[in-house]
Amino acid sequence: MISEVIQMVENKYNECYEIAKAKGIDLPKIDIEWNLKGTCAGQFCIRIGRKYFRVNLELAQQNIEEYLNQTVPHEFCHYITRHKYSYSVAPHGAEWKNAMVQFFGLDPRLCHSYDVSQVKQGRGRFEYKCSCKTFSIGPVRHKRLQMNPDKYYCPTCRGNLVLVKKV
Repeated sequence: MISEVIQMVENKYNECYEIAKAKGIDLPKIDIEWNLKGTCAGQFCIRIGRKYFRVNLELAQQNIEEYLNQTVPHEFCHYITRHKYSYSVAPHGAEWKNAMVQFFGLDPRLCHSYDVSQVKQGRGRFEYKCSCKTFSIGPVRHKRLQMNPDKYYCPTCRGNLVLVKKV
């Protein structure tokens, strides 16, 4: 049930706050948003001075044990790292890796291993081709290519990219 998953994830974040506090990092609680889609499992976000976590509820529901044991601490370590070292550190750099080990005793893995074959893939892809091959391009690059077509070309044959279809 979705409400149970939400409660479990919230409880895990609260547990992370307590672990951080016990180890000398007292962080203010931040919001959790449940609107993350696609293959990304979770995010720690800072936008216009606002900090919050984003949760992919579909992936959390399908992989609850690993989500609680790996993904939530992973994202929480981003919060610890940004709080402790400001913005001058790499997102998955040494400081983040040290936080994963020091605070949660976890292997600092960058990516999850969830089965995402059934997950909706966001806003779609676009198929482009040149004289030598076909490319699959995401929505951001597609929009940039539409606005400035001379900037994007095939790295092999240096030919122009032509839109074939939306996939």
